[in-house]
Amino acid sequence: MFNISTQTLRLYDKIDLLKPAHINMDSGYRYYSIEQFVKLDCIKMCKTMGLSLENIKELIGNDSSVESMLEITRQQKKALEAKIIELKNMKSHLNNFESRIDNAVSIGFNNIVLIDNEERYVIKYNYISKTPEELEVNLRKVIIDSEEKFGILNSDIGFTISYDDIVKENKVIFKNLTIHIYNNSYLK
Repeated sequence: MFNISTQTLRLYDKIDLLKPAHINMDSGYRYYSIEQFVKLDCIKMCKTMGLSLENIKELIGNDSSVESMLEITRQQKKALEAKIIELKNMKSHLNNFESRIDNAVSIGFNNIVLIDNEERYVIKYNYISKTPEELEVNLRKVIIDSEEKFGILNSDIGFTISYDDIVKENKVIFKNLTIHIYNNSYLK
């Protein structure tokens, strides 16, 4: 009638959220009164708002005050607002990642291209890497540092290579690792 599983009703009974009006000792069936239907509706509504069973129990308890009800709903509202921000950030990271994949596919693999970017903000790390191993270690340092400061890293990482080193000395030295800052989001 309420689309609530037997397992869920047993849990509600166990944690004293909703006790059945009667339990048939022979069959183990639980029976609820018409008066408890309102409480079940309230529990379902609270669950759709993301409230924990503990908060629901406090909210619909006989000794709960209007002030405590307001406090619980305000705390839940704050938690949901934080979750919305987190989800928006996740969506932004996903869009950024998708865009980078689309760009890589459109350019093609193993192709060297020259791209003229508009002015953009970057964070610069003064690392010099003379070997691929040093580059990898320095990349890890940059990633760890940026994750500690800004959360998950979902940005383009670049570095500077000297044209003279390549042409005259036939070697590649990676200098100045950089992280592209999208929409200056890390500067806020």
